[in-house]
Amino acid sequence: MKSLPKFLTLEEVDRLLEAPDPLTALGRRDRAMLQLLYATGLRVSELIAVERARLNMELGVVRVQGKGDKQRLVPVGKQALGAIEEYLDLGRPALLGRRSSAYLFVTGRGGPMTQAGLLEAAQALRSRSSHSQEFDAARVTAQLCHASASNAAQICAASR
Repeated sequence: MKSLPKFLTLEEVDRLLEAPDPLTALGRRDRAMLQLLYATGLRVSELIAVERARLNMELGVVRVQGKGDKQRLVPVGKQALGAIEEYLDLGRPALLGRRSSAYLFVTGRGGPMTQAGLLEAAQALRSRSSHSQEFDAARVTAQLCHASASNAAQICAASR
């Protein structure tokens, strides 16, 4: 019998979202990626494929291309937008240097973010956040998405 997956508690989500170093370009990128994952529930493949031009900060939406080449507009929360704005202002230019990229999230060398790069960042953040569970890029996304939905359900229930 297969055991149920383990999900992050709200406290663990908070620690994970606060784990990236806000004083470094990579930390700003990692915080923006995690905030966007948490706010939207995007798949890892969707997150790393987001092009800068597909993010509308003014409207607070991102256009993503999902499975089957289907496009959809996804609303982005204020906290995630704030983290993304900080990354765009201070982190991304430092990572790109003189290079340019159509992609929103780039590696430390200025190339497009990859699933392996996201996994590496997630593993580093795991140790910084004192998180005990093993996780990979896909699990982080699922755990953040589940935590986001659970948090929304708790807020909805509390407001009744």
